[in-house]
Amino acid sequence: MRDMYRSDIDEPREWEMVEPFRKRIGRKIKESLQRAYLRDVRFNKVQIAKTVLRSLILTSLVIFWSNALFQRTPSGLNISDAMTWVISITGGATILFTGMVTDTLIERHGVFEKVAIAAIVPMTVLLAVDLDAVTIVATLVLTVITAFLIVLFVVGLVLNTTMLTRARVIVFMIIAMATFAAPVASFLVITETYVFTWVFTIAVTAVSLVFSLKNPKRYTPTFNTIQRLPGLRGFLRVIRESNAFRTALFLFFTAFPLAYHATATVYAIQDGGEYLVLGIVMIGSLPVIAAVIDNRGRKPIVYLMLLLVGIISAIYDQPGFDTRPIRYVKVGVLAFSVVLLVIISIVFSGDLSSSISRGRITSVMLFCVLLGTIVGFMTSQGYDSWVKENGPDPAFMTTISNATSLSMFVAIFLFVTIREQFQPGTTGWRDHLIRLHVIMNNGLSLVFKEFKKRSESADGDTLEDLESGGLTGLQQMLQEIANSRKRIRVLDHGDVYLIFHYGKLSTAVLFVERNLVIYREMLANFHLQLEYINKDVIQENYINQEELQHVGWLIDNYFT
Repeated sequence: MRDMYRSDIDEPREWEMVEPFRKRIGRKIKESLQRAYLRDVRFNKVQIAKTVLRSLILTSLVIFWSNALFQRTPSGLNISDAMTWVISITGGATILFTGMVTDTLIERHGVFEKVAIAAIVPMTVLLAVDLDAVTIVATLVLTVITAFLIVLFVVGLVLNTTMLTRARVIVFMIIAMATFAAPVASFLVITETYVFTWVFTIAVTAVSLVFSLKNPKRYTPTFNTIQRLPGLRGFLRVIRESNAFRTALFLFFTAFPLAYHATATVYAIQDGGEYLVLGIVMIGSLPVIAAVIDNRGRKPIVYLMLLLVGIISAIYDQPGFDTRPIRYVKVGVLAFSVVLLVIISIVFSGDLSSSISRGRITSVMLFCVLLGTIVGFMTSQGYDSWVKENGPDPAFMTTISNATSLSMFVAIFLFVTIREQFQPGTTGWRDHLIRLHVIMNNGLSLVFKEFKKRSESADGDTLEDLESGGLTGLQQMLQEIANSRKRIRVLDHGDVYLIFHYGKLSTAVLFVERNLVIYREMLANFHLQLEYINKDVIQENYINQEELQHVGWLIDNYFT
């Protein structure tokens, strides 16, 4: 009787099994972190090593230069304040205009190290010569070379990023550089030995040059010299067409109050707890800033920074602003804001520039950030000197509160007018790709890749055969109808967008379902490298597609 109620119960099927709560939560957290920090990121170990070595070179040069200019030269000369200003202004002008040559030199292998070798010459002169005139000239030359290397270094960081990964790659590079450069910088500052800094610079530069020449970039595109727009006129035209001027002004008006409050706050730190808050916030904010910028856009977190710094500026002269809890909050807010300003200035440089203008855009951004920082720092230093001689001045505090508040108001106004480059849907860019077509100037098809399969035409001809001549004729016809010398960039066909990029020998067309800025960046980089790698093949009137090299690798690298 008992056997009637017995039955063999099978193991539950996979769809019937319920995942344990802790395991499910852990899996979701892991997936979220992977999307936030690893999506589309591809780290190159060789490039990381190059960046770390170059950061060590730049660190040693900046320490040597700053000690010589602001303290004493190796020969014991105290450079006058007037001459210090002249040398500093020269360095600022170098940063502003050096982008005109950086866009050309950045293509050459080992150019950073070769310029660093040139910097060793004025360093040697400063160590060996006691003449005041020669010392000042050598300091001036060292300033120009160091300023040039700063721009070259930042442009190198931007070149290794895309809009999808820019903030995360920059933060990773900052962490990697700080891991090695911070101990070296601390040691060089503590020892205060010019000779040791000079020897260290020579050794690291030699190692970096050998490593760079042995591990060059796989492909380095060569751009049309006409596209470079050399000279001051071309420089101004690039800045105007990229809409970078408003962004540069925004960075200046943000850097000024931020530098003032940060300097005043650091000098007023009274206990170790504030230093602890400073360190924790600066380190902890790096991954947070990177994840937000690369997943939610550039503007939300910048608006938060502007609001917080604006509040500090507005209540700067109010009673009770120096109480202990307020000081802790102020240190944390300013530490977060300084880190964000550094990252966002590099991110904006990459977003607003193209492959032929990154040096010029970056130099303008750096100049405005440094100019605002110097103005804020000097204002704080001037007030500190006044307080030491005459005591606190409430009227000055009210004035500086009004000035920094006004500066933040202008910064917010400018930032509102800046276009958000990271559009909604950018993280899902793969879902909207349709096909890629590269066409010769004579109408012959060069590269054809479908990301979403389409059926062939009724007469048996494929889309490749139809499009190769049709797109060329369409572009020429629209240019003729519009009576314009410029060629079409984006064609809106309702549910499909055609994005064009024109090279020297061919035209690349990307068919997509959404008009995202990231597609233009990807298409431009792909097209430039395709023409560079296959320039000898493409120059012929007749193309054998089997002779094209690394087409599959380029498509996988940029569109998968």
